[in-house]
Amino acid sequence: MPKPTDAMVNGQPKSRSRLTLKIADTKEELEGCFAVLHDTYVESGFMKPDPSGMRLSVHYALPTTTTLCAIYEGQVAGTVSLIRESLLGMPLQEAFDLTELRSKGGCIVEISALAISRMFRKNSGNILLALMKLVYDYSMAHINTRHLVIAVNPRHIRRYESLLLFRRLTESVVESYDFANGAPAVGATLDLQELPTELPVRSYAQWLHNKLHVCLTRCENPDHHVSEQRYSSSDHQRMTPELLDYFFNIRTRIFATLNAFEKALLHSIYERPEYKVVLPPILSQTTSRVAMPLPAMGSGMVRKMGIKRDKRFDAQ
Repeated sequence: MPKPTDAMVNGQPKSRSRLTLKIADTKEELEGCFAVLHDTYVESGFMKPDPSGMRLSVHYALPTTTTLCAIYEGQVAGTVSLIRESLLGMPLQEAFDLTELRSKGGCIVEISALAISRMFRKNSGNILLALMKLVYDYSMAHINTRHLVIAVNPRHIRRYESLLLFRRLTESVVESYDFANGAPAVGATLDLQELPTELPVRSYAQWLHNKLHVCLTRCENPDHHVSEQRYSSSDHQRMTPELLDYFFNIRTRIFATLNAFEKALLHSIYERPEYKVVLPPILSQTTSRVAMPLPAMGSGMVRKMGIKRDKRFDAQ
């Protein structure tokens, strides 16, 4: 198989090539996404190299996280994850205040773990736009999102403001963002119900589609096969017992280092016997504390409940 760069002409895919956009739902696709994310973050100084060669956190074990990918000739060209609110909150909430967004109502979803493979950097603009179009379509069609939020390095914020119409959560920069190994970060948001009215087309979706004109003509339209149930593990993240075991027990030791609350939360989500054998064991009395439907609860509510999060997993 030729290298991906050999299939590029002036930074664009050859006409016979296709960029497939989809939910990452196989071991190979997820592993490719986590590896691209690891290498990109290490290269940028956002994390230290991990022996697994992948970047994961406990959030990826939850059905409230969905990993999307751009596949080019069988290889992961780019990836991004959508993290919906759960009892663990969202990584961004540790550094940015979402009170204003919450006052407007609607579901808040964090865009996280965005990375473009080094081999596709010449085509990064098209791949970024393609992933963001998939983020928009998925957020609107399947998880009823109103607010998209993202934390990015200050040197990249103008791209999101000018290219994707995000606005900053605050003018100040967080000088040390734990989720990015202490690098500075800027928070930004896009309100999908109050999109700019001065667009030269009827809708943000059409405007974004026009931005992708050349790229999307070479993209295979993603076929989600996803229901609208927010917490359906089989439909959204599609984490099977085998995948959980592989990524969180075998390739990494994340499950072994979870605190009691995180273990109990996983057991309350994955109740079928085939999952229990791969989840870390817990005390039965702890399980009853979280054996409830998962609400749209952020870290603020978690603090009110007296639950302490373990930040070790945010830096994995």
